[in-house]
Amino acid sequence: MAKRSPLRAGDPRVFVNRAKAMQVANVLRCADGVRGVELFGSLARNGQGNDIDIIIIVDDHDAAEFLDFAGSLMRDFEEGENGRARIGCGQRNGAYHHKILRREAAEGVLGGDFCRRLFRAEALARPADLDIFVFPRNWREQLDVLQSTLPHSDPEFMQNIAQDAVPIA
Repeated sequence: MAKRSPLRAGDPRVFVNRAKAMQVANVLRCADGVRGVELFGSLARNGQGNDIDIIIIVDDHDAAEFLDFAGSLMRDFEEGENGRARIGCGQRNGAYHHKILRREAAEGVLGGDFCRRLFRAEALARPADLDIFVFPRNWREQLDVLQSTLPHSDPEFMQNIAQDAVPIA
């Protein structure tokens, strides 16, 4: 695993801290179907960062539906079959750069109450981006499945997430 440089106070890349992530997580935790929220990435490691990386914990059925839908959207995007999804996606570099597609899949699976709360959470997170994954409670036991369903250029991406992730709401 490559060594990550910590962000420091005053660094122009620092937009949010763990307290802000907690506020965002509490908004999402109240959505129908959400069983918990976990934080990963720079905020989990250092308490500050440039985005809020979270895992929404849901029941097995909703998680499987999310993985199917998000995986399908990402494959279509990579194969060039879903022109609409390309708008605003930025770099095409695996799951990490497919934030919009994962958001679309989460909204499609979790529905209206989640969509309203996600809109509120994203407004609260500004200027930082909110990056979400939707996983079942036992997601750490399924890292190989998650890595293959939501591919990333880093073959240890899901392992890295599992090392960082901590419950936040």
